[in-house]
Amino acid sequence: MKDVLNRELLQAPSARGLVRRIVDGLSDRLTLLVFVPSTTDVSILRDSIRAELFRRDFHLTEVSLLDFECSVSAIGRLAELLNCPDKSVDGLSWKSVLTSEAMPDVLLFSDFDRLPENSQQKWFVHLSEMSRASQTALDHGHRCPAALCMASTCNNLSAIAHNSLRLNTHWWWGTPSGLELSLVCRQVEQEVTRNAEAAWREHVIPSLVTDDVQLVELLWDRVTCDPSTLWDDLRELGRQRGWCASDLKSGGAEELILSGEASRLLQATFPEPPERFRGLWSQGLLRWTPEYGFELHAAAVALLGHTEALDHRLWRGQAALILPLLDHIRHRVCRSLARRHGEKWPLRWQKPDTPEELQSLERSHLGCQWGYLEWLLRNCPELRRDRNWLRAVERCRWMRNELSHYRPVPFSEFECIWEEMTRQPV
Repeated sequence: MKDVLNRELLQAPSARGLVRRIVDGLSDRLTLLVFVPSTTDVSILRDSIRAELFRRDFHLTEVSLLDFECSVSAIGRLAELLNCPDKSVDGLSWKSVLTSEAMPDVLLFSDFDRLPENSQQKWFVHLSEMSRASQTALDHGHRCPAALCMASTCNNLSAIAHNSLRLNTHWWWGTPSGLELSLVCRQVEQEVTRNAEAAWREHVIPSLVTDDVQLVELLWDRVTCDPSTLWDDLRELGRQRGWCASDLKSGGAEELILSGEASRLLQATFPEPPERFRGLWSQGLLRWTPEYGFELHAAAVALLGHTEALDHRLWRGQAALILPLLDHIRHRVCRSLARRHGEKWPLRWQKPDTPEELQSLERSHLGCQWGYLEWLLRNCPELRRDRNWLRAVERCRWMRNELSHYRPVPFSEFECIWEEMTRQPV
């Protein structure tokens, strides 16, 4: 399941767009730093970038940064690893090594995550120096390789150099969107016929999570459980990752919920994670999507005990699925009754209490709302032969009222409506 999800997610437009921007930057001989949160498998993204480079006929050489740990000089070690010709006359420099004929089109530096913190900081400096040397060499008409370094963890993101002429950073941020994950859920489904569980899954899972494949996999077969069970699952996942409520509070995670900071940032579009939240982001604790804005990871919310926030995320996924379906069912019942009794059936024997609903029904029988529809089916003798709809109408009215008051509904109730409408004749 994990491999299938990763493969499908990398086909999403946002992921493909990120890969394209990275490879375009490498085509321009830039030095690139690409950061992803710890909950994302950096190797999956790296393989996708590598495949696109090969497709464009770039010569790529991968170098492990662990091979530099025992070396005094990073410049000399790179020259040694790539068998650069002896530059002893001019002395070794980044410019002399990068302009060597032994250089490939792209240098891919791997294993950044496995370096100790002090070495990570040194490599930020080295990459900045490489980018400046590359600029000088290109200004003098020399050929230089592009360089790519990818990392999923970093203990000091504030040390990352800002974008410069030849050094750029890219972030796995806003990828995938909720809409894209919904499509992935549909793509991964094994059943040819869409059933209630598949429909529920493709709406509820993206509302709870987007960029955490492990959590998507966990929820795949459990998303129909009751909320208390789901929140327990989220807490357990958070504990497995070493997250705890006290650390989250001290790191400012709870303030994002209590202060409404996430809501304030809802409509903003971020090219990268806000600097003050990068520590949380690097742990996979923050996400941003066009649909829901800036949010704390669901497992962190569960560990902090804010189940009302999780209930809201569950509700919004359900509402997007169920409310249009309920309206479709209401129209279906109204049309069925109109075929039997004429289009004036809502006013033929009784009239609603409110003038607003009366005016609506005078315009169209499709304006008959759940409450009046249920009352007619239960109490109007002329509709007794149509009471096969009553059970479904009762359930639909209850479900609409729950969702209208921002309360999530059980999957079992939704499944009953789904099956009821499958059995009912048109």
